[in-house]
Amino acid sequence: MNYEDRRLTSDSYYRPDIDGLRALAVLAVIGFHYWRVKGGFVGVDIFFVISGFLIGRLILNDLSRDRFSFLDFYARRIRRIFPALIIVLAAVLAIGWAALFAHEFEALGRHVFGGAAFIANILYWRESGYFDGDASTKPLLHLWSLGVEEQFYLLFPWLLYLAWKTRFRNALLLIILAVSFTANLALFRRLPEADFYWPLTRFWELLVGAALAAALLPSDSDRFGSQWSGIRNRATAILAVACGKNKALNHERLTDDILSVAGLILIALSIGFIRDAPGYPGYMAVIPVAGTALVVLAGPQSCLNRRLLSGRWIVRLGLISYPLYLWHWPIFSYLAIIEGGTPARPLRLAAFGVSVCLAILTYKLVEHPLRFGLRARRLKTVLLVVSMIIVGGSGLYVKSRHGFPERAHLQPYLPTAEVLRRGLDISNSSGCRGYAPTMSPDINCQFADAGSENTVAVIGDSHAISAYYGLANVNSSLGFNTVLVARSALPPFTGLKKTHLSPEAQESETRITSAMIDTVLTKKDIRKVFIVTRGPVYFTGKNFNGRPVARELYVSKSDFENCLKRTVEKLSEAGKEVYIVTEVPELKENVALHILRPLRRPKPMSRLVKSEVLERQGEYLQMLDRIAGNRVIKTLDVFCPEPEEECLVFSRDGLPLYVDDNHLSYLGSEFLAEQALKKYLTDNGGQGDGL
Repeated sequence: MNYEDRRLTSDSYYRPDIDGLRALAVLAVIGFHYWRVKGGFVGVDIFFVISGFLIGRLILNDLSRDRFSFLDFYARRIRRIFPALIIVLAAVLAIGWAALFAHEFEALGRHVFGGAAFIANILYWRESGYFDGDASTKPLLHLWSLGVEEQFYLLFPWLLYLAWKTRFRNALLLIILAVSFTANLALFRRLPEADFYWPLTRFWELLVGAALAAALLPSDSDRFGSQWSGIRNRATAILAVACGKNKALNHERLTDDILSVAGLILIALSIGFIRDAPGYPGYMAVIPVAGTALVVLAGPQSCLNRRLLSGRWIVRLGLISYPLYLWHWPIFSYLAIIEGGTPARPLRLAAFGVSVCLAILTYKLVEHPLRFGLRARRLKTVLLVVSMIIVGGSGLYVKSRHGFPERAHLQPYLPTAEVLRRGLDISNSSGCRGYAPTMSPDINCQFADAGSENTVAVIGDSHAISAYYGLANVNSSLGFNTVLVARSALPPFTGLKKTHLSPEAQESETRITSAMIDTVLTKKDIRKVFIVTRGPVYFTGKNFNGRPVARELYVSKSDFENCLKRTVEKLSEAGKEVYIVTEVPELKENVALHILRPLRRPKPMSRLVKSEVLERQGEYLQMLDRIAGNRVIKTLDVFCPEPEEECLVFSRDGLPLYVDDNHLSYLGSEFLAEQALKKYLTDNGGQGDGL
């Protein structure tokens, strides 16, 4: 995170309690990443408020003394931010050369450039989605917050300067804060990824800190004069009457003490109870932001600020919080990649220790020498800019070379790397907008044109997407067209409503489902329809291992059955041959974490047999038999052919049939199509003529 220029430590502006608050924030974030502390991610919100306050105070104090310079401001930011960031980016890129497959290294090159150019939040927003990779496999994911702050720093000084010169006082800050907060509330349910990453929906958190800086500016300022002292004194007088005059008057900072305690309570509640889920920040971010604002407002002499946040060791940790934030996540991420999952507790403890040591060394040997001192300031700034350009350019070069697949140590892993690179491969199809020009952009629509008058439709959720590739290949060889009409995490069943969705989200999903079904109904060339979904996960709310899935997916069992039945009947009445493809066997673990790769000793996967899958799917299979009978295609029979033998996870060549624990790879998709679906295309599964 980015903090105020360290020159303030030498005068009355320095507040050790702010360094203590930084330490609390970085420990919360590390706790979330390393030990799954429930709401530890709110540490980023705490950082945002602190940064807004310190930068706002720095600019306002310079403006009040008529000594503010844009050039000087940005030069100080460069000397503050660049040294540690350059070292971390270079180190992450170097380790990526040894540890990552070509497609992963290519993505890392893009992310290194995004981090160097301070647009990481935009890049990660564009990559976000249902099939976005596991967060732990992205060593620079944490730089999204740095991108938000730097974009704020590019705009904020100009806005504050304008407000100062035009005598808008605090109005401009409050107007922009209100616009940003309103945008956050407007998007947190409809576009949660955008709400999380966009600068507009995050600026309000930094502006809360800036507004505090304006409110606390010494009253001799002629434009942003503070009324806080008067407000505090009046509040203290009221408390004196309420608590007993003599007792209260002995505590001149009673109001500040209450603010300090209340603020830390709100922060503690945020860390302890706010959960990581789609829809954050939203209104929930108000809690940690308000808590941080109260602690800052309380001042350095309030009880907990003075006794807890100004302690020697917590202040020292706060001083290295920026390099510690930069180092902790890449170390954890590379451990997760090499270990094939969340590192064991001893490794996480060791990673935390290494992160602290690297942060101390970075601060003492790199950041401090380049940031402080009056000698060669201009030269330091120029060299840092040039170094950042070189690092960012190196990332672009790695991307342009597609991650250097020719690296000698990667050659034994190329077939496996290709399976993971292609993932859910639907790139062989195009022309869906020509086939269905009115199709909503919210729907994943793909069309493989074989020049036929007959088309096979695949509809469903993400499992339909993974099944489409193989089915399109088989259909192409048979001379049939294939169209995919799908939406991740949404079974396209008429009238189906998820229990925990807001009315607005339910209305949106109903509209999307209707568009999907209508497309299949109105296209006369569609003769056969394959419905492919994840099945029981929606009405059990759990994956194979019993771990809960997002509550927003949940529907009641009766609604699932009734709406699926109604959809099948509706399609059948329109003359379509409808088949329901059962859920593929879900694995106990993510297969991507158990493959052979550089620097990793792969662990064997947990054994999975047919009886275990039947226990999971039994109720679901009975439901499908009631609905469609012999039009149910049971994938279990091809993936688990023998009752007591292990279900198939890898091909005969040892390549993964899955990309995670429930989605098929392109090889798995081909296997499903050839072994389970093809006969329903050629002879109706033994029920008559084919297409």
